[in-house]
Amino acid sequence: AATISALLAVGVAGFAGYFALQGRITVGELITVVGLAQFIIEPLGLLASIPGYFAVARASSDRLALVLDAEPLRGAGS
Repeated sequence: AATISALLAVGVAGFAGYFALQGRITVGELITVVGLAQFIIEPLGLLASIPGYFAVARASSDRLALVLDAEPLRGAGS
């Protein structure tokens, strides 16, 4: 996720720099675009990691259900 975030930041900065060199945006707009991209990337990364957390929680709950549903073990002398 960190690598994807870094690549996205580099891509946004690259496109904004290209547009600034062509005169399509000003230097102030370039700084604004890069700053907003940095601001947005972290929440998007957190949203992208949510399915992984749900998968881990689901697997853990399945294992816990197996333990809770198991018959109790009884010793030989019981």
